Amino acid sequence: MSEWEDANNSSYDDDEDEGLPSWMRADTTVLSGKLSKSAENMQVPGAPPGTPSAKPEVKSKERPPRSEPPKVASTRTVTTISEPQQSAKDVQADFSAPPELPAQPIVTPPTEDHRGTDRRSTRWRLPAHMEQRSYIDRRNNGAGHKKATHHHRSKKKKAFTLETRFILDMGLLTVAAFVLLRYIPGSFLIQIEWAIGNQLIRMGILVLLLAFMVFSFVIRRWLRGAGTLAVAGILVWEIVTMVPFHTAKVNIDQDTPTLKVATLNTAITWPGAFLRYLSDESIDIASIQELYALHVDSVIIEARKLGYEAVFTQLRDDAGMGVLLLSKGRIDTVKTLLMDSFDDGWRQILVADVKVNGGKVRVIPVHLESNNRQRFGLMRGLIVSAGLRANQAQTIASVVDTTNMPTIVMGDMNATPTERIVKYLQDPLEDAWLTAGVGLGGTWTRSRPIFRIDQVLSRGFAGAQNASVIDSIATGDHAAYRVDLVIPPQ
Repeated sequence: MSEWEDANNSSYDDDEDEGLPSWMRADTTVLSGKLSKSAENMQVPGAPPGTPSAKPEVKSKERPPRSEPPKVASTRTVTTISEPQQSAKDVQADFSAPPELPAQPIVTPPTEDHRGTDRRSTRWRLPAHMEQRSYIDRRNNGAGHKKATHHHRSKKKKAFTLETRFILDMGLLTVAAFVLLRYIPGSFLIQIEWAIGNQLIRMGILVLLLAFMVFSFVIRRWLRGAGTLAVAGILVWEIVTMVPFHTAKVNIDQDTPTLKVATLNTAITWPGAFLRYLSDESIDIASIQELYALHVDSVIIEARKLGYEAVFTQLRDDAGMGVLLLSKGRIDTVKTLLMDSFDDGWRQILVADVKVNGGKVRVIPVHLESNNRQRFGLMRGLIVSAGLRANQAQTIASVVDTTNMPTIVMGDMNATPTERIVKYLQDPLEDAWLTAGVGLGGTWTRSRPIFRIDQVLSRGFAGAQNASVIDSIATGDHAAYRVDLVIPPQ
């Protein structure tokens, strides 16, 4: 048998591949295809050229489909294609069109986002041009969001600045209104002014206004700074006039007579030290406020032993204390003023004419309406009592205007010199502390004397000297206050 016949009659036996791995097995379909093409181009020996040879029969054995390997989680892109079961002829015919593959999800490799974290996406990916457009849109939207956020913050900051300016301007106007209330006529405003008319409070407001003025000028708010300066100027003027920081002296001869005056609120304590001080200093006229009713007789006896005449007046019809007037001169005329008080009650104010150095002096020892916080409550005690004190001060001022005699109004005013209540008395009278005193002149409270509510106001004298606050002889919550009034020559 010839070589060709051996080759033609031979067939490839797939049984030989049974023991081999799958990758070492010969592909029968491809081999058959090659042999078929070789057979077509070969001639039979001894035949004329161009004679086609008979096609050898090629045994084709269909192989069973390969088993798919087990799926293993991997980060690589994996595409699984099933093995087609076709003959060599069918494979040649299908070369014109790609095989149809089943849709498989694409597992993308690990990527790092803008936060630097490793994340894996199993989503269905978009085409490249759509991915690019999506990234551009996200970038533009982010920029727009930042711009909108910046605009929103700028608008919010501007609105906050406007609100702050409005609050500052309204606060300045409110403070200015309260400061100027003292100079607006009308006693109906006294119940509003009580909260800011106090001497110490106005000094604190002055410090705040000066700081606010500097701040306004620093931030170039010239109008606000000028307004603050104007209001602060009023308070500076009040402090300069109401709180003397100079040593005032009255040029008088040594032979010029003076009238020594002293006042003390005992707060219902025994005034023994004050009586001894009156005797040692030869005080001419003295006033004791809140003298306990049970002590009146004993105090009058002691005062007469020291050479003083005494007159007592009860404060209220239901009060167990009152005001005692002591004088070394004779007390001629005495009358009592009845004024409105809490709960439709009445308050008594003593008016006396005293003979001193051959002349007469009208003396009005006063104890104006107190707050009575323990009895009437805080708000009612402060607000209602302020109105009552204002009415009482106006009544006393009208009595002062009815005489041409030298007049002394002395005692516990329950108000500082910067309050409207005292202003009613300062118009017809002169404050002795402003002429002869130095500093704040506080008499209450005794432990922290920062409020000058015990005062001596006079008219018809040539001046005052030796004004001082005496704490050593005080027994209550007030310090004693004395001053020498200069009697004018006859």
